[in-house]
Amino acid sequence: MNELSETNYRISIREYEDMESESERAWIVDLMDTNGNCIIEGAGVASTLMAAMGEAGKAITLHLADEWLMERVNL
Repeated sequence: MNELSETNYRISIREYEDMESESERAWIVDLMDTNGNCIIEGAGVASTLMAAMGEAGKAITLHLADEWLMERVNL
């Protein structure tokens, strides 16, 4: 197997107190580049970390797929 490319990202996970939610917690998950610049802000907002990660995962997957496709189209 030959590696064709590698892209590295960071994930920022922030927990907030949210008295309007059932759990009284809110989570925000952001996708960051390796320099700490936010690529997708507030990708996931939910009352539990698992739900926020699930929501964020959809947006992150779309971003990565679009980025991969654009790299291939611009070769």
